[in-house]
Amino acid sequence: MKKQLIIIGIIVILITVGLSGCNEIGLTNIGDLSASPQNYLGKEVRVKGNVVLMVGIGSITDEQGHSFAIKYTTMTTLTGNYYLTGIVEHNSLTGYYLDVTKADAV
Repeated sequence: MKKQLIIIGIIVILITVGLSGCNEIGLTNIGDLSASPQNYLGKEVRVKGNVVLMVGIGSITDEQGHSFAIKYTTMTTLTGNYYLTGIVEHNSLTGYYLDVTKADAV
């Protein structure tokens, strides 16, 4: 009985620790995105970082200083830490950017 309680306790701790990082699951690294944006072209990605958005155009920067251009037409101004979801697009004038479809505050 004592062994079962210890095993159940360990399992509960492992599940709790595992679920505490659930927000990070599925995130694309901004450094990878900025280094090889062509690999993500047309794909939906989710990134996390500090956003500076003015008049629908801006950038997102991660903790390591990597940044990527963003476009978010439904918001004119957005600043702070966010999870952004969107499609990586390319324009011959501006280059690669994330066309944001959803923004969630961190």
